[in-house]
Amino acid sequence: MLDIKFIRENKDIVAAGAKKKHIDIDIDRLLVVDDMRKELQQKIDDKRAEQNIASTAIVSAKTPEEKQAVIERMADEGFLAGVALDDADYGDGLLIAATERRTRDEIDAYAQALQKVVR
Repeated sequence: MLDIKFIRENKDIVAAGAKKKHIDIDIDRLLVVDDMRKELQQKIDDKRAEQNIASTAIVSAKTPEEKQAVIERMADEGFLAGVALDDADYGDGLLIAATERRTRDEIDAYAQALQKVVR
C-alpha cells in the first residue's frame, strides 16, 4: 500500500509502476477524490470546533439567569434553544432535541446561531 503523500509527490513513478504491473489506475482521479476527502474532513473538524465552543459556553452558564439569557438570545435568532437544566441527575446545561424532522442545514443554522449567542 502506498501513502497518498508519496503518490502525490511521485505521481509519474507510481503511474509507471502500476503500468508495469498491468494495473489500471487513474491517479488524477485518486488525487481529486483525496482533495474532496480533505475538504470534508476540514468541514467535520470545523463543526466539531463549533460544537465544542457552544457546549463549553452552555456549561459555563451556571446560574438560571445566564441559562435563560442564552435561551432568550436564541429566540431572538429565531430558534427554540431548549430547556435549561439544573438537576442533580442531569447536571447543568441545556437540553436540546434535534429530531429526524430537522434537515442538516437546519441543524447547522442552529449550531451557528448558538455559537453566535454564547460568545
